[in-house]
Amino acid sequence: MVNDKPLTITGSGQGLVGAVAPDLSAVAYRSPKENEFFDFAQGKTIHTTVGCEAQIGRDGNLYWVNRPKEFRMWSPQTEQDHVLLAEPSHPTHSYTYFPTVSADGKWLAYGASPDEHSHDSSDYEIFVVALDNGQAVGDPVRLSWHGKTDRWPDLWVAP
Repeated sequence: MVNDKPLTITGSGQGLVGAVAPDLSAVAYRSPKENEFFDFAQGKTIHTTVGCEAQIGRDGNLYWVNRPKEFRMWSPQTEQDHVLLAEPSHPTHSYTYFPTVSADGKWLAYGASPDEHSHDSSDYEIFVVALDNGQAVGDPVRLSWHGKTDRWPDLWVAP
């Protein structure tokens, strides 16, 4: 149990996939409405998005796959969202999924495949790109070269 506020979902259908905010103030999860951002202090969903793979960063922002080849970010403080990363310019791996933002908010790591969707059998490789004020800067750098599925990268940045 993370909080005593009840979530109005059953976990049926697509299952319950999501992430809890590092400070335990909110949860982002996939529901029949798509992604929901549930704020425990308010006891309700305060934002919904299309897409999947919702994550909450240490900054409290919501990050998700809006559609393959496009990540978005939404800020509960400003109630604004924007494209975090559009289709990257990698010649073979541009079908992007599994966005993870580093704790310091300066890096975005993600998986990308050669236009394949299966989370279990596609050749997802791990990439990283610098972020500046919530915007990708420069070209992504490939970090893995393995023929099997690599997904949900986790970044550790030295203090």
